[in-house]
Formats: sequence, C-alpha cells, structure tokens
Amino acid sequence: MARRGALSLLVILAASSAMAKDWSEADVQAAISMVRASETTAVADCLHIAGMTAEYRAEQLDLNGDGINELKIYSTPAKVGNGATVCYGQTGQNVYLMTSDGQGGWRQEFGYDAQDLVVQQGRSDGWADLAITGPGFCFPVYRHYKGEYGVWKVCDGATQIFADGAPWITSGAVPRDAGSVAISVKSDAPTGVRFQAPEFQHNGSFVTVDHRIGEIRYTRPKKSIRGTIKSGMLLFKGKPWDQYDQNGRISGTAYMFKQGCAPAPYAVSGGFAPDWSRIVLHGAAPIRKKGSCDVEGYSTESANATLVFEALAD
Repeated sequence: MARRGALSLLVILAASSAMAKDWSEADVQAAISMVRASETTAVADCLHIAGMTAEYRAEQLDLNGDGINELKIYSTPAKVGNGATVCYGQTGQNVYLMTSDGQGGWRQEFGYDAQDLVVQQGRSDGWADLAITGPGFCFPVYRHYKGEYGVWKVCDGATQIFADGAPWITSGAVPRDAGSVAISVKSDAPTGVRFQAPEFQHNGSFVTVDHRIGEIRYTRPKKSIRGTIKSGMLLFKGKPWDQYDQNGRISGTAYMFKQGCAPAPYAVSGGFAPDWSRIVLHGAAPIRKKGSCDVEGYSTESANATLVFEALAD
C-alpha cells in the first residue's frame, strides 16, 4: 500500500543469563527495526486495514553460553480490535529470533506466529534447541545446524516427526541425526489433528486452515456428520499461500464425503473475502449416482460447489 500505518515501539529488556551482558537499547532497537522492515508487506498492511498499529518488545537470552545474548522479539497489535489479531494468526502475535552477526549487526534466524520460543533440553553446535509453541499439544522444534537454526522436528497432526521425513518439507530440514540429544514431546491429543493452524468454522464444524502447507482439516466435526467425518480428516489440499495477501489466490483439491464411500476429489479456487473474515472457495462438485459411491458428473449448482470458512478471530 502507498500509506503505511504508524508503528509504535515498546521495548522491554530482560536478561536471562547472569553471564551474558545486555545489549544496549540502541542495539535492541536496531534489531527491532529489522523485524519491522520484514513485516512491512505482511503485518503492517494487514494492521493498516484494521486501523491498528504494531507494538514490539524484546527479551534477551544466551542460547549457547558464549556470553553474547540473543534476542526474542515479540510483535503484537498495540490494541485488540477490528480483526487485528488475524494479522498474526491464532496466537495473536509473531515471535522472532535475532542473533548477532559478529560485526555489530543482527541476523534474523526465523519468525513465526507463535506463543513463544521455548528452550528445550536438546543441543547441537552448543546451541539449545527451541520449540515454537502455540495452541495444542505438539510443537515444531528448531535445531542449530551448520551455523544457523533450521526445522528439526515438525507435527504431523498431534504426532511429532523428524522434519527430513515430512513429505511437505522439500528443503531446509535439519537431518534427524544432527547433534547428539534427541527429545520427545508427550501428547494426549487424538492422532491426526493439526493444532498449529488457526481454527475456522465451516457449515457448523470446526476446521484448521494451515496456509504454510496448504491444508484444511476437520478438527471438531458437527454431530450430524461424525459418523462419516472424523477429526483430522483432510478437507482441502493445495499449494501454500500467503495469509496476508488479500488478493492472493487459493487453489487446490477439495474432498466431498459420503458415508461408506471414499472421499471424492474436485478442483476449487478462491481466496479471502474483502474484510478478511472468511475464505471462500468455488468449484464444480461431484454428483454421485443415486445409491452408489460412483461419481456420474460435476455441478456448480451443488451444495458443495461453494465452500465457506469463517474466521474465529476478533
């Protein structure tokens, strides 16, 4: 957009290691400026539409015991309202990890919509493993490898698996044998439910919409369809999309369900509504032969031809 929303600044410094020296306020602000610049086309535009601004705070911690602090930077709406939390996904904030580049500047390791970056027991290259936490019971884990953090474990539903064995990760996965200390995350959640994505409503059921891997899955099917559709079942699969691009297209394969039959696939496409409140997908839906699982044709007049997903955020 030609005009950007003004960004306000709130910096909270908290030393997490008695050995490491705090960065100065000027150094911390330099790191925040990098984060702010990286959010310009995503969060800032979304907040501008909502008539809101961003607010930042930083926490200092030494992740590798070298006496040089790293920074966790939290980006949140300055105020809650007008759908501003949608700009940050289900957690309502983004969390970034910034490390020193050794030359007086900063390097952004990663940034995600997350509840926090939590230090784990595992280590590699002397650096602590980090879990990116959020709603649910299973969280992805990042490990330091060859000079930078990379994804080491991910969640397939509620089950944690190694990233190099996840079919949707085509590059950047840290090998499962990198480092020497493995960890496990106990989960009491039902297998097959993806908890890392924001939840939407669809025809009275609840689904998760995961833009990073291009999936929509049922989490809490309404009572009338529970005999046919179970929690964790895939409703839509497409290419990953930018959740902040209101004009971006979402396209892929949707699935129509009938008890006793295999899901019937069909092509759909669409995007976000102008007010960001919902995702709408359209496509000619399958028509089954009466009393049969066979598909005899496709129709844009079918009740399944238009799929609407209503956002739950404010």
